[in-house]
Amino acid sequence: MRSGQETIVNKVDKQQNNNRIAKKIFNIAIFIKVSGYFIAVLSLIILIQNEQFLMGILVFLSVAIFVLLSTLFLDAVAEGLQLLQDIKNKI
Repeated sequence: MRSGQETIVNKVDKQQNNNRIAKKIFNIAIFIKVSGYFIAVLSLIILIQNEQFLMGILVFLSVAIFVLLSTLFLDAVAEGLQLLQDIKNKI
């Protein structure tokens, strides 16, 4: 009976054991997104205050697109690592 309980505990531990590296990469991507979008909005506000509305919109859009594309790769890597961990847990 005891060995059966240990195998159940081991299976639960394996299912709850997410890839730590994937979590860290995902957290880094979230930090980059939040800080990048904050900087984009801040630059938009500063340039509008200086009466450069079109330049502000251009900078805002370019920074937002750059942040989106740069973190897209990190999200893909984190998701790939998590999928590999899920496959490993099922085997």
